[in-house]
Amino acid sequence: MALESRPSADQATALQHIADGGAVVYWRPGCGFCAALDRSLGETGDRALWVNIWEDDAAKGYVEDINDGNATVPTFVTTQAGFVVATPEERALVATALEQATPAA
Repeated sequence: MALESRPSADQATALQHIADGGAVVYWRPGCGFCAALDRSLGETGDRALWVNIWEDDAAKGYVEDINDGNATVPTFVTTQAGFVVATPEERALVATALEQATPAA
Protein backbone atom coordinates (compact mmCIF):
# COMPACT_ATOMS: atom_id res chain seq x y z
CA MET A 1 0.00 0.00 0.00
CA ALA A 2 1.40 3.41 -0.93
CA LEU A 3 2.07 5.66 2.04
CA GLU A 4 -0.17 8.45 0.76
CA SER A 5 -3.09 6.02 0.49
CA ARG A 6 -2.76 4.61 4.02
CA PRO A 7 -5.71 5.43 6.27
CA SER A 8 -4.69 7.81 9.04
CA ALA A 9 -5.87 7.23 12.60
CA ASP A 10 -6.48 10.00 15.12
CA GLN A 11 -4.36 10.55 18.22
CA ALA A 12 -6.88 9.09 20.68
CA THR A 13 -6.99 5.87 18.66
CA ALA A 14 -3.19 5.84 18.42
CA LEU A 15 -2.72 6.18 22.19
CA GLN A 16 -5.19 3.35 22.83
CA HIS A 17 -3.41 1.16 20.26
CA ILE A 18 -0.07 1.78 21.99
CA ALA A 19 -1.62 0.97 25.39
CA ASP A 20 -2.97 -2.28 23.90
CA GLY A 21 0.54 -3.35 22.85
CA GLY A 22 0.49 -1.96 19.34
CA ALA A 23 2.89 0.26 17.43
CA VAL A 24 2.28 3.64 15.82
CA VAL A 25 4.16 5.43 13.06
CA TYR A 26 3.69 9.19 12.95
CA TRP A 27 4.31 10.60 9.46
CA ARG A 28 3.45 13.42 7.06
CA PRO A 29 3.03 13.70 3.29
CA GLY A 30 6.16 14.57 1.33
CA CYS A 31 8.52 13.11 3.94
CA GLY A 32 11.23 11.08 2.19
CA PHE A 33 12.21 9.25 5.38
CA CYS A 34 8.55 8.29 5.91
CA ALA A 35 8.32 6.91 2.37
CA ALA A 36 11.60 5.00 2.83
CA LEU A 37 10.29 3.45 6.05
CA ASP A 38 7.03 2.46 4.39
CA ARG A 39 8.84 0.87 1.42
CA SER A 40 11.32 -0.99 3.62
CA LEU A 41 8.58 -2.46 5.82
CA GLY A 42 6.42 -3.79 2.98
CA GLU A 43 3.43 -5.73 4.33
CA THR A 44 4.92 -5.67 7.85
CA GLY A 45 4.04 -1.97 7.88
CA ASP A 46 0.37 -2.94 7.90
CA ARG A 47 0.85 -4.08 11.52
CA ALA A 48 1.38 -0.44 12.59
CA LEU A 49 -1.21 2.26 12.98
CA TRP A 50 -0.16 5.24 10.84
CA VAL A 51 -0.98 8.79 11.95
CA ASN A 52 -0.58 11.80 9.66
CA ILE A 53 0.56 14.67 11.91
CA TRP A 54 -0.70 17.21 9.36
CA GLU A 55 -4.25 15.92 9.89
CA ASP A 56 -4.23 15.83 13.71
CA ASP A 57 -2.89 18.67 15.87
CA ALA A 58 -2.87 16.45 18.97
CA ALA A 59 -0.67 13.92 17.15
CA LYS A 60 1.68 16.70 16.04
CA GLY A 61 1.92 17.93 19.64
CA TYR A 62 2.65 14.40 20.86
CA VAL A 63 5.47 14.01 18.34
CA GLU A 64 6.87 17.38 19.39
CA ASP A 65 6.79 16.26 23.05
CA ILE A 66 8.75 13.10 22.21
CA ASN A 67 11.26 14.92 19.99
CA ASP A 68 12.28 17.94 22.10
CA GLY A 69 9.79 20.32 20.50
CA ASN A 70 10.36 19.16 16.92
CA ALA A 71 7.67 17.62 14.71
CA THR A 72 10.23 15.18 13.30
CA VAL A 73 8.88 12.20 11.38
CA PRO A 74 8.75 9.33 10.97
CA THR A 75 8.48 8.79 14.70
CA PHE A 76 7.84 5.22 15.83
CA VAL A 77 6.16 4.61 19.21
CA THR A 78 5.42 1.51 21.30
CA THR A 79 5.01 1.08 25.05
CA GLN A 80 8.77 0.44 25.23
CA ALA A 81 10.16 3.15 22.94
CA GLY A 82 9.60 6.26 20.89
CA PHE A 83 12.19 7.39 18.36
CA VAL A 84 12.76 9.05 15.00
CA VAL A 85 13.45 6.57 12.19
CA ALA A 86 16.10 7.91 9.81
CA THR A 87 18.62 5.12 9.15
CA PRO A 88 18.48 1.59 7.74
CA GLU A 89 19.40 0.28 11.19
CA GLU A 90 16.46 2.11 12.76
CA ARG A 91 14.15 0.81 10.02
CA ALA A 92 15.31 -2.73 10.89
CA LEU A 93 14.48 -2.08 14.57
CA VAL A 94 10.99 -0.99 13.54
CA ALA A 95 10.48 -4.13 11.46
CA THR A 96 11.51 -6.33 14.40
CA ALA A 97 9.27 -4.44 16.82
CA LEU A 98 6.30 -4.70 14.46
CA GLU A 99 6.66 -8.47 14.28
CA GLN A 100 6.11 -8.55 18.06
CA ALA A 101 3.45 -5.81 18.30
CA THR A 102 -0.30 -6.21 18.40
CA PRO A 103 -1.45 -5.71 14.78
CA ALA A 104 -3.47 -2.65 13.85
CA ALA A 105 -7.11 -3.41 13.13
